[in-house]
Amino acid sequence: MPVPKGSSVYRNWHAFTEGYRELGGSEVAILSDATFTGELDGQLGPYAILNTVPDEVPFGRHGAPLVARIMWHLDQDLAANAAHVFSEARQDVSSYVGGTVADQLIALIALTHEARVAVGGRVREFYPSDGPRGSPCDPGPDAHPLIVRGHRPVIPRAVRRQVPLNASLLATFPLLTWEDARAISRAARMYRRALWLADDDPQLSWLLLVGAAETLATQSSNATSTDDVSLFRSLEPDLCNQIDSVDTDPASAVISMVARRFATTMRVKRRFLDFLLKYGAVPPMPRPVPSLVGHFALDWSLPTLETALKTVYDCRSRALHDSVPFPAPMCEAPSSQMVRVAAREEVAWSEQPGHATYAYDAVWMVKDMPMNLATFAHIVRTAAVQWWQELAPPLPFR
Repeated sequence: MPVPKGSSVYRNWHAFTEGYRELGGSEVAILSDATFTGELDGQLGPYAILNTVPDEVPFGRHGAPLVARIMWHLDQDLAANAAHVFSEARQDVSSYVGGTVADQLIALIALTHEARVAVGGRVREFYPSDGPRGSPCDPGPDAHPLIVRGHRPVIPRAVRRQVPLNASLLATFPLLTWEDARAISRAARMYRRALWLADDDPQLSWLLLVGAAETLATQSSNATSTDDVSLFRSLEPDLCNQIDSVDTDPASAVISMVARRFATTMRVKRRFLDFLLKYGAVPPMPRPVPSLVGHFALDWSLPTLETALKTVYDCRSRALHDSVPFPAPMCEAPSSQMVRVAAREEVAWSEQPGHATYAYDAVWMVKDMPMNLATFAHIVRTAAVQWWQELAPPLPFR
């Protein structure tokens, strides 16, 4: 069978499954501040995630606890492929997700394991002339330093000491359609970078996470059948009420005109909201106790969560188009709290800033900063994983 369209990591997995011959490969270091347990060897087709069994690294430092072995099965006749592509004389980015095969694979590890990981250098290469052991190679300088400022991580759930490797979801990746797999790969790359950069540049992490959610929402959503006016009223109720107050006709021509003008933009926002509300409205556990000072819990009821996500989306729009950064309190590390769960103590994290703030020459009210970055990262990952689980067919019996 021919290899389907899609990203390199997806197509290479299909080439392996279809019995295409092995053409070589490499091993690439996976950088992380976490310690992993177990290995994934034999569950991921042409890929393996091998454990180097390192010592724990101090907080704020990273090592190379894993190695990704990538064996290549796609035809490498680049000259013939380039001639075919350029003969079309038009742009084609339908399979483009960005990054190398290693980058794409490691991003999927970040998404499925909620761990900070980055691509290191190649440590071994495999050519047919090398034999089964391959040839070691210099990984080169560290191109992805982990920069941590302070002693409290901005996304603490991604900073874990023991992460068990699990292939149950990742192994279903080649069973997805190539379009769904492409969306997951694109979103996973943004999610991975958001986790890695959160302590150094939380503003950029916010942009990446909103982009990841939009990518998945666009792929998961069919064209909404909601008419333009209803869509406008659902997204801008205050503005519509103001227009209605000066126009006795509830089906105002003004509202209809504005709704038609901005229908495309509004549908993008509506998809973003619907996707996260459907798949991501699951509170992280354990929850903070809201009665304690400084430990603010988000109201996870759907109407309140929708309002919060609208504010997040609007913050992203202002950051991109007006150069107004996200509110500073939304970029800070959450406060921690010990709570009792099933006769043992566990850490809960505050989910929103929770009080009006004056800082950095700006003032924000509570409604202006509905959640912190850690909470939004949880929502985006939960939505991505639950949508992937819904798409994935059962693995064939082995």
